[in-house]
Amino acid sequence: MSTSDVVMKVEKRPSTIYRMGQEQIDGILSWDLPATNYKPVFVDDDPSYSDEKRERYHRLVLRGTGAKNKLLYKMRELQDYVKDHLALYGYVDIDEKMNYPS
Repeated sequence: MSTSDVVMKVEKRPSTIYRMGQEQIDGILSWDLPATNYKPVFVDDDPSYSDEKRERYHRLVLRGTGAKNKLLYKMRELQDYVKDHLALYGYVDIDEKMNYPS
């Protein structure tokens, strides 16, 4: 029997669902999130910087802005989820990995 014939059966354990506490709900709903995404902000370069250093700086700023926008998107998504479920059910459930069901 070859290794390609072996099929691994992985049992997926069901995740535990928790009810989100009121303090956590209040904290999420209190976030004052901007309506638009962040724009990259470039500080004036020092004239002594080489082109390579300037280019590296610009890449870092763009990567950092992308990460901030990704986090902002997830925060908006979570806030909307909490608002919707609170309005529909009066409570909010979340799993053990702090993921909310889609």
